[in-house]
Amino acid sequence: MFCPQCGAKADTRARYCVNCGSPLPAGKAQTLADEATSLGSEIVTSNGSINSGTLDSSGSPEVTTSGHDGGGTTPPRANVSAVGLFFQTLPYVFLRIIAYLAFALVLLVFLGLMGGVGLLTARFFQSAGLPLAVVGLIAFMGAWALAVLAQRYVLYLVRIAHVAVITEVVTKGRLPEGTNQVAYGKEKVLKHFGSASALFVVDQLVAGTVRQVLNWLSQAAGCLANIPGLGLIIGILRRILNLAATYIDEAVMSYILRREDENVYQAACDGVVLYAQSWRQLLGTATWCVLVVTCIWVVSFLLILFPLLGVAKGLTPEPGLQALYGFVGLLAAFVLANVIKWALIDPIATVGMVLAYNRAIEGQVPSYDLRATITSVSGRFRELVHKATSTPPRDSGPAVSG
Repeated sequence: MFCPQCGAKADTRARYCVNCGSPLPAGKAQTLADEATSLGSEIVTSNGSINSGTLDSSGSPEVTTSGHDGGGTTPPRANVSAVGLFFQTLPYVFLRIIAYLAFALVLLVFLGLMGGVGLLTARFFQSAGLPLAVVGLIAFMGAWALAVLAQRYVLYLVRIAHVAVITEVVTKGRLPEGTNQVAYGKEKVLKHFGSASALFVVDQLVAGTVRQVLNWLSQAAGCLANIPGLGLIIGILRRILNLAATYIDEAVMSYILRREDENVYQAACDGVVLYAQSWRQLLGTATWCVLVVTCIWVVSFLLILFPLLGVAKGLTPEPGLQALYGFVGLLAAFVLANVIKWALIDPIATVGMVLAYNRAIEGQVPSYDLRATITSVSGRFRELVHKATSTPPRDSGPAVSG
């Protein structure tokens, strides 16, 4: 099969062209079939009567996709608030707190050991500046490496498992009876992605795509920056979108977790397009998340940093060691402020963004034209499209139970 737009060769199972992003005949036909199935389920009620509320202005039935994930989106079935959803998923909130506190403990022990190495180095080299700088650099690189490994193989799995539980409550109202939240979230994620490493790969593609789409949206809005009074507003908008990218990634991952009938890359493509269609509705939630998270992080960082700097100054009269201990204190304050953010604030922001995203995309179908535009501006999205067309559909598999 070949693309009718650009002539590139395409996989017969593909819905979209990898080269230009245009819909392929087979894929378009499948999507139209999905929409027709959804149309039938919306027009005919459970007792077999016609629903007169589904007529558009021309008198024709309105095509919706509620209740069907193949071509559109399933509307949230639970009328739940962000605060209520947060308390319903408290077991995962506590698990996140425990996981990040353990991570912080490991990092602080490492930084303490590096502080001891710095003390021995100062005694041996008589406070020579270069050896202390090397010790400080090793401390920074070691802490960074530990953070990357923990994030890739443990912490991110916990976060997305929490997203899986949130998504289930949003779309179905509650978890299956007698389900253990922690076991359910973990099994749901492993069922979709296979392993923590595979999950991380998918997330990196989604995160890269979201950031490129956000840059594109910011640039599109930037053409208004020359209008008097709008430059500052556009700058603030760009900053908010960039800072909210993490929570938008998790919202798109929640869409992937809903699509049990399709491979994760195809679901990721559709989830990104649906976000791009709905970004205006999500801007208020994104602004709230950014303001709350930023304020709490800054306050936490300063409240932790100043006492640590005072301790560093009082430990030794030697300027070189004071600088090293101050640097270690700075790293410790940075780690602890982020742990507070990750463990206590991020769950609230995640719940708010996932809930807002699922409500915003309710009844929408991914736009062909917008998909083609995103394909042209985002290299990461093209990677997702390529993987979507080269990966066979995934069997739905057995239901996850706790």
